[in-house]
Amino acid sequence: MIALGLSFAVTTKAPAEDDSPAELSRRIVELYQQGKYQEAIPLAQKLAGEAVMGLRRGFVEAGAQNLLMTLWPISDEFTIQIMSDFYDAAHQSQNAHEALAKVQRDCLVKLRTEKGLAQAVSLAGPFIMSSQGRP
Repeated sequence: MIALGLSFAVTTKAPAEDDSPAELSRRIVELYQQGKYQEAIPLAQKLAGEAVMGLRRGFVEAGAQNLLMTLWPISDEFTIQIMSDFYDAAHQSQNAHEALAKVQRDCLVKLRTEKGLAQAVSLAGPFIMSSQGRP
């Protein structure tokens, strides 16, 4: 199982205007393979104008099997907790999708009681798993 959690602060320069999608994808893959994840973000933003999907495409082309992403920003404090719970569950089940579903379900139940439904959904709801092979 391969799972990936990332947090980015972008300060790199955007690519030149004449970059083709094929060239951008190639450069994203190259940066990923070199471990330069932050530098891939501006390229992904340029690629089809969709930062998350462009970055996802780059990771997939570089061989990533599973990508765990959020649909909107959430607090670092909560991210640490849910990622820790996710990795524990994924290690036990050897299935990233099942692990994410279990952790989200458990968090939603707990947070609904503690903070209300809207806050529970806001914190635990945005996590999604994209898979390209074995879960």
